[in-house]
Amino acid sequence: MKKKLIIILSITFTLSSCSTILRGTRQDITIASNPSNAAVIVNGTEQGVTPLKVNLRKGFNKQTIAIEKVGFKRVEIQPQTKFSTVAILSTLGMVGWIVDISTGALREFEKDAYEVDLIKQ
Repeated sequence: MKKKLIIILSITFTLSSCSTILRGTRQDITIASNPSNAAVIVNGTEQGVTPLKVNLRKGFNKQTIAIEKVGFKRVEIQPQTKFSTVAILSTLGMVGWIVDISTGALREFEKDAYEVDLIKQ
């Protein structure tokens, strides 16, 4: 009886917060533009120039990626998130859901790359 309880508890804790463990709380998003060498600004902070890979925190908060280049119109993207299917593995324990929700790992970005055609002003 004790052995079964230990096995069940081990499985429960192993599968708790599965999204956080397996997928992490951040996700790489690649930003490219035509023309290239445009500034990439994430939530008001410049990150570099295109093409660029940015590492965004997953979760329920909206994030804004702006692409700017002198002589071109500014483009803003708000990457959409979706439910992370890996989170289903957390169904054995409420602790896992709480951890995945609080860390944002319950969500993931729908796209992992954006290519933007900049329009001249």
